[in-house]
Amino acid sequence: MNLLTPGRYCAFIVDLGSFCGNNITPRLIFEELRKASNSDFTFTHYHWRRSGNFVLQVYSATRASAVEAKISNAINRASSAKRNRLISSIFRDFGTLQALVQYARERTGVVPGSSDLVKNGISVKVRAVFIESSGNLKAPWPKEIDTHLEVLGMVDENPTTLVALYQRPREGGDFRYVANAVKIFFGRSGIMVKSTARAISVIDDIVAERVKS
Repeated sequence: MNLLTPGRYCAFIVDLGSFCGNNITPRLIFEELRKASNSDFTFTHYHWRRSGNFVLQVYSATRASAVEAKISNAINRASSAKRNRLISSIFRDFGTLQALVQYARERTGVVPGSSDLVKNGISVKVRAVFIESSGNLKAPWPKEIDTHLEVLGMVDENPTTLVALYQRPREGGDFRYVANAVKIFFGRSGIMVKSTARAISVIDDIVAERVKS
């Protein structure tokens, strides 16, 4: 079982964007999450993007599953229409997020506050992809997952934290496309994962503490 050791983390809610139609804002969710804080952890900040990014301080070795349950319960309390839906989260410590931003800057030339670059005359989005699985993630990464998604590399050679270049189609396409493409890739090897993607600019905001409380 994974443990969250004492320190600062960000909880990335998986597929929170699907709640937009219910007017569930990050601020509303954060107020509920802060109520769920206890002697083991405290929710301290949130990012204003709809994707769902919440900063917490962990004071003791708290089981990740227990933290996820607290987050899920708080989100469900905030939305009576979705009360019985379990929302999963992926956690990353601030050290990993700082390394991710540095990795992206060195390999793409993105500047703080940006997630876009131009490659071969085409606008490309730079995305952080977070993965969790109870299985083995040693499947080798191809240079391209499909015609729209290129894996730039793994942060600290860890297959659970990737930087990807996403050529978004003229019509349709979103962050869930990136996360789903990664799930499909692992699925071909019989590995079930949960995955979520974020703009590098969002990660940069979080580590630079351009967040709200």
